Amino acid sequence: MDETQADLTGAPTPLSPTPDEVRWGILAHLSLYVVFLGLPSAVGPLAVWLLRRGESAFGDAQALEALNFGLSALIYLVGLSVLGVAALIGGSAEGLALVALALLALVVGSLVLPVVAAVRASSGERYRYPLTLRLL
Repeated sequence: MDETQADLTGAPTPLSPTPDEVRWGILAHLSLYVVFLGLPSAVGPLAVWLLRRGESAFGDAQALEALNFGLSALIYLVGLSVLGVAALIGGSAEGLALVALALLALVVGSLVLPVVAAVRASSGERYRYPLTLRLL
């Protein structure tokens, strides 16, 4: 499926996604909440991407963006855990407090940003998560 059309200058412009593509984009972002089922958050977007890859550029982009966000959050969680243990062993109360604040920001972002992304995707907008490592 061709996802672009030419504008008056001949430059390609993205077509608006179909309602089906929008639904899959929304699902890709909201599937990050599989973490509440005890699964890593990246599992949901990975499943959406594997089910729908190649069917639409919009769906692929949103599923990969959500997958990258899930993987990034997992990497940040591991890194903060290591820093927290190091601060705890080193007896650094300030370091432990900073790690706790960063962990709180990560948790709040992981809860709020998928909803923001789903709302943006519902209007056909390609959402990009902040501070996300573009691994895929």
